[in-house]
Amino acid sequence: MRVVGALICLGVLVAGCGGTQQILRQTRGDKLYEAVSTHSSQVVSVIDSRSHTADRRLPMGVPTSDWRHLYSVASTSLVDTDPQTGATLSTMPLGGAYHLPAATANGVPGGLAPNGMWLVVESIDSSQSHMLIVNTTTSTVRRKIDLDGYFQFDAISNDGDRLYLIQHLNGREYYVRLYDVIGGRLDENIVVDKSDGNQA
Repeated sequence: MRVVGALICLGVLVAGCGGTQQILRQTRGDKLYEAVSTHSSQVVSVIDSRSHTADRRLPMGVPTSDWRHLYSVASTSLVDTDPQTGATLSTMPLGGAYHLPAATANGVPGGLAPNGMWLVVESIDSSQSHMLIVNTTTSTVRRKIDLDGYFQFDAISNDGDRLYLIQHLNGREYYVRLYDVIGGRLDENIVVDKSDGNQA
């Protein structure tokens, strides 16, 4: 009971710190994974719940639900890190400058299917949006997507066949669109229409 109380107090204390974005996960009762963002860096701190000290820092990334993989982008490569040890499990060249899409308003990355099998990385320039759908099991690109306009990742299905995108119309208005991964095309129908400017 004291351990649970201490963890709750630690969570409240950490949540109140200015540079802390969010506590990502507590695993096996002895480690806390905390996303930390400062003006100069973004990392995941691994904190020992007993000593309250940081054991190590990992790159900011998106974890699988079982916390066996933490995916991050370093330069032009996708890096798969073991969150338990900090060891690099694999590195995959992306063939260009991509980043993980933001999953939260404060920039914690996302892009992973719920089952962890598919990961989307994106790159946006002045007139086009570019995305790669990566099979995390085989470390291969399933599909490269190039779209005219400003699109951002929203979600991808567990089978990797349906990619949901946010199409920005201007600063406040947007559509949610479906990209058919098998057919390699943006569906002409709009899933959600927020062109009236009201936020979801």
